Amino acid sequence: MESVKKYSIQTIAIIVLSVLLAISVAVGGTMAWFADKDTATGTLTMGGAVNINIYDKGADSANVTFTLPGDADVVVPSMAVAVDTTVMVEQTTTPVFLRAKVDVQVSGVEDADGTIKNQFVAEVAKLANAKGWYIASDDSDSSKAGGYFYYTTTAATLSSNLTAVDASGSAKEVEFMVGDLIVPSSWTNTVAGATVTFTVNVEAIQGLIYDTDGKTPLTSIEKVAPKFTEAAAQPAA
Repeated sequence: MESVKKYSIQTIAIIVLSVLLAISVAVGGTMAWFADKDTATGTLTMGGAVNINIYDKGADSANVTFTLPGDADVVVPSMAVAVDTTVMVEQTTTPVFLRAKVDVQVSGVEDADGTIKNQFVAEVAKLANAKGWYIASDDSDSSKAGGYFYYTTTAATLSSNLTAVDASGSAKEVEFMVGDLIVPSSWTNTVAGATVTFTVNVEAIQGLIYDTDGKTPLTSIEKVAPKFTEAAAQPAA
């Protein structure tokens, strides 16, 4: 006759607990899952800074110098005054847009209507145009050009695209006023004794500018001009 084992309630409880512990160990220690993981890292490398210098006759200078013809020591109408003002774009991996403005002050004589100033700027424009710098013209609203020369390499309107200077290989020289600046032959005794002081202001901005979508490049003078103004208002680095 088969013997019957009797277990106390305590023994049964211990057996059940042992089984539960065994199941727990099995689940926690040996259970496997379909699983995977991966990691990807993105790195954005910023382009180089934009830096320019104005060079006068090959030397970094804050002053524009002149060479008068022959033994002349005074300036007179129709005289050719040699100038050599160049913008040096320092080496950078960032393409660069350029614009320049010539501010003229006339003292010693009356120039209330700006005739002397405008005639002088017209002569400056002849040199600048020969080097690819143009004041944008637009019959609908010429005031938008703001009197700036933009480096476009061809005659420009507000819709014209600027020319980006690539200085990734080495620094680039971009000539602005280089050659003979002709003193206006229309100047008469009304200009005698005058002092004409002009300041060349050159601005540079990154040549990669995008619209608000971050994808559409802005290259026209009309679109980029406000960006120049915004950049000029930034605190100096």
